[in-house]
Parts: sequence; C-alpha cells; structure tokens
Amino acid sequence: MAGIIEVPQSAAIGQIIDDLILIAGTSVTQEYENRVEYLPL
Repeated sequence: MAGIIEVPQSAAIGQIIDDLILIAGTSVTQEYENRVEYLPL
C-alpha cells in the first residue's frame, strides 16, 4: 500500500518543494509504505 504525504495549505511552496526533493534523494519507496508523513519536515 502506498504512503501519504500531507501538506497544510498554509505551507510555503518553496519549503515543501525542498522537503520533497530531500525525501526523494535520501530514501527508498518502501520506507513510506503504509505511513503518513507531514510536511514541512
């Protein structure tokens, strides 16, 4: 099952993009299975 990354509507888009790039570059897909993560980090 896929995971979910939740982002509040009030979050700064630049910070969210930076966080997503960090997540994509430092983790593997399986780390996020069946999890809910909240941004910003």
